[in-house]
Amino acid sequence: MWRRLARQLAAAGVSTELDSIALRALCESYVTYEDACEKVHKSGSVNAQFDAEGHLVGIPYQNPYLAVRNRALDHILKMLAEFGMTPSSRTRVKAVEGKTGGSHAKDLFGF
Repeated sequence: MWRRLARQLAAAGVSTELDSIALRALCESYVTYEDACEKVHKSGSVNAQFDAEGHLVGIPYQNPYLAVRNRALDHILKMLAEFGMTPSSRTRVKAVEGKTGGSHAKDLFGF
């Protein structure tokens, strides 16, 4: 994710060396989101316990990973907007004059 986004942002001229922390936060939120999605997919959005006879024991509860997933998605959407990577935010983010992924992109992003 880091390399893909870094290349796209550098090519669009909307990232500089100063953006590495924000980009890292975006990528880490994406990893958290993917992990939580997988866990919700495996165990469902609602958890419940049953006894040996199949009767419900206690009260069903929301899978905790659903909240983790939703918080990560909220953060991802906020960070995407910061970089102009949503349709509405794209009109508000301006490319850096003369910066189209030059030497800083290679040092910072490895390409």
